[in-house]
Amino acid sequence: FSESDFQSTYVVLFFFPMDRSVDYSELMAFKEHVELFKDNDCQVVGVTSDSLISILGWIKMEPKQGGTGGPVNFTILSDKTMDLAKMFGVKRPSGMPSRATFILDKERRVRHCSVYPRVVGRSVEGVLRTVKAIKEVDIRASEEEVDVCIPAGWKEGEDVIINTPEGIKEFYSKIGVVESPDDANEDEENKTDESGKSVTVNAGPEVSCPVNNWFYKIPNQETLDREWNNFL
Repeated sequence: FSESDFQSTYVVLFFFPMDRSVDYSELMAFKEHVELFKDNDCQVVGVTSDSLISILGWIKMEPKQGGTGGPVNFTILSDKTMDLAKMFGVKRPSGMPSRATFILDKERRVRHCSVYPRVVGRSVEGVLRTVKAIKEVDIRASEEEVDVCIPAGWKEGEDVIINTPEGIKEFYSKIGVVESPDDANEDEENKTDESGKSVTVNAGPEVSCPVNNWFYKIPNQETLDREWNNFL
């Protein structure tokens, strides 16, 4: 197996220690979603430090015994020498790789990396979402020459953030804007709600947000500032 065997635009390279703690659940989850990865022009490749014989034995083993009960429909590499794990910086002294995920693009650049605790299985749906997000960024850049960012919780087909001051402001204006500094005071102020009744609002200290002319409040900011200074 070599880089030439990567046939898709994107590659998910996931390392797993093959210690039978949560590996079965991950392998089955990738197997369940492998066609969705293919639909997004992405190839899934697993990597473990176990031998080929051990990997084959695990695949042939019945699910009730902790195996996969047959082919997983994606490549699993035996990194017995740990060369690949070392190359990606996930080689552990125990002789097993970390539970790590890398997403490569068509230039084989690492666009995403994450490392999970050995006993915590990764979310395959989360990996697929990240692939879709990276693909969306690349498509917008190549076809529309637009630089975009993907907001938290984004799903395929939803709005993205155009990475310009105007685009950022437009995106966040759709999800609610906090008052401008001209409308706020540092102390309490009187305001009128939609029914015309007078209400009192504790404005608190103002903190500038990265988006121009947007502001939000941090409770007890002055106290926090004093505490943070102890660490500077």
